[in-house]
Amino acid sequence: EGSGHVSLCTARMRTGLLRQAPRAQGPGRLPAFFAPLLYPHPAPPPGTKPSPPSPPPPRRRPFHLLPRSRHCPPRRLRLRDYLLRPSVRIAMSTSASLPLDLSAEIVEANGRGKGDWELRETPQKGWGIFTLRRFSPGEKLFGSERLATQDAPDSHTVQKGFGEHIYMSLPARFINHSCDANTGIRDNEQAYDFFALNQIDEGEELTWDYEAAEFESISIDECLCGSEKCRKNIRGFKYSHATIRAQYGEYYPNYLRDYLGLDS
Repeated sequence: EGSGHVSLCTARMRTGLLRQAPRAQGPGRLPAFFAPLLYPHPAPPPGTKPSPPSPPPPRRRPFHLLPRSRHCPPRRLRLRDYLLRPSVRIAMSTSASLPLDLSAEIVEANGRGKGDWELRETPQKGWGIFTLRRFSPGEKLFGSERLATQDAPDSHTVQKGFGEHIYMSLPARFINHSCDANTGIRDNEQAYDFFALNQIDEGEELTWDYEAAEFESISIDECLCGSEKCRKNIRGFKYSHATIRAQYGEYYPNYLRDYLGLDS
């Protein structure tokens, strides 16, 4: 290279390029083949509008050598899923606080309700509570305990106070709604006790009016209880307190009595 010689490969490459290039138009002009190499962005003709800039190429997702689960921690399981899904383990609703799966908790609850009530699966409403004997008006059906508390409501919590939404133990957690319920609630130390509002015969499903505890209900978009007193739009005690008090008397929480300015 110091003597000005070029390799045979380089000479053949240059010769091939020149043979493929069109001849120059006029003396002193380079072949048109080299124009894009020397002038990659020729000036536009006068009077033409410049073309808009092309958008930047899309950003490519970075490549991770490790599995995604090592970079992004798994989503935290929501508490209602932790309490209600059959495939997970939940806290036992007794003083022992032993971990049991949902099926075991149902068996434990039905053991406590032996001879009085039992949890059964229904065709359209999931689980329900059904009586095994006759109950008289005002008779206590069962009590409930508090499993967890959170500030905001969801479709499985029950309101215990303003900014206080709780998960109840079984069987209370599986009681279904009705606008003409046969049970009412009263406060206990942790959650609520459930009482018969009228005579309940053997084999009847126990139902409870969710508006009797929820100040503003979010759990039911449109009620399908099918009773003659169905209100369709379940909005909460704030909007239906007159109806709730007329139907259920004193069977509603103390915090709602305080809201109305009544003695607990």
